[in-house]
Amino acid sequence: MNYSLTDKIFNVLSFYRLILIAFVCCCLFFIAVLVKLSILPSFIDEAILFGLFIYAVYKSQSDEVVKYVFLLYLFLFFLYALLSYQAIASRGIITVLLQIFIHLKYMLFFIFCWGTLGPKNSLTFIKVILTISVVFLLINLLTGGLFNTLFDTKVNLRAGSARPIGIQADTGSLGTTFALIGCLLVSGLKSSSNNIKITILLAMTVLILIASTRTALVLLPLVVLWWLRDSIKSFFIASILLACSVFFIQSSKYMDEMINITIENIEWTLEDPVASSYIRGIMIYFAFDLAADRFPFGTGAGTYGTVMSDNSAVYAEIGLQDSRYFIEKDGIYDSNFASLLGEFGFIGLFLYLFIFYRVINAPFQNSQQWESEGEFRFVLFSLVLAYGVTTPIFMNTYPAFILSLVMVASFHCINNNSASENK
Repeated sequence: MNYSLTDKIFNVLSFYRLILIAFVCCCLFFIAVLVKLSILPSFIDEAILFGLFIYAVYKSQSDEVVKYVFLLYLFLFFLYALLSYQAIASRGIITVLLQIFIHLKYMLFFIFCWGTLGPKNSLTFIKVILTISVVFLLINLLTGGLFNTLFDTKVNLRAGSARPIGIQADTGSLGTTFALIGCLLVSGLKSSSNNIKITILLAMTVLILIASTRTALVLLPLVVLWWLRDSIKSFFIASILLACSVFFIQSSKYMDEMINITIENIEWTLEDPVASSYIRGIMIYFAFDLAADRFPFGTGAGTYGTVMSDNSAVYAEIGLQDSRYFIEKDGIYDSNFASLLGEFGFIGLFLYLFIFYRVINAPFQNSQQWESEGEFRFVLFSLVLAYGVTTPIFMNTYPAFILSLVMVASFHCINNNSASENK
């Protein structure tokens, strides 16, 4: 078969396009490990994000879903810039704009996953991620602290045992992986058997328990809540599932410790927020304080609970400038809820969550060829709300990428011959 010069050029460009997509996906999935091992520079995620922004501008000209999400992105970006007008004088315009850029990174990841992978390939990639995560979790459990030494990560103990970090090199990210993928596999994929869903949910719950992450456990009651909504049959299925779960964890030492730690953290924060050692509680407490004091807009981007908020005058204003957490930047952006509420107030937080919900439903806006499970959209939105309180799920690159990948993978093409589905 003879190929023209045009065909050859097209094939070469297609090959390098695939290589570039694979490189970006691998960088985003292994980003923590690659940075810790000094294989990639620490600014690699920002460099990728700028590239994805350019891609979004280009792809929005030909893809209606990308165009819709990109318009939402631009709307929220400029709105947050306006809300941060007063912060520009003290923080600088570059700092303010860069922090807004970081807040909205998940939307660029969604555009990338939708425009390059599509739902079908995103689902395949999700399964690969789950397999790799489980394999390295087992290796981590077998090697113990040696795994942490390899990635130069501090060993954290819970109930006398080292908390696993997995290939994500972070316990929180490991739990987030299982929670988000569990949400997709249980609630997002069509299944004719409730037994299959129950089996998957139990398996993901076990993985979450092994990862020792409290927030990820929210997945179980959220799924059960959806199942309880419509029938007595669902009630009995959920009851059996909960009974099995209680039996499994009733004598668990670390579950008791997790509950006690949570109660103590809340009580300490309410009694003396400045002296509290629970940084998430501190950030949430003062986020409400700042949002009420500056009702309804907040302090502006790059001023509170974010990576660009170093030496912010807001910390001195609320008496936290001498806290070791703010000097060492230890956990001050571990609550996306607190960061958004403090920087953009009640209106800014509401708009952020509203836009997030619109992104979940974005493919429905301009085409009737896509569908997704209502159960998935309910569970995912509720799960992310819970995660936003205790993690930087939108601001950190890895969880934001997994979140976007899961959202794209949740869509099913009604027309199986669609070119979009078979990218």
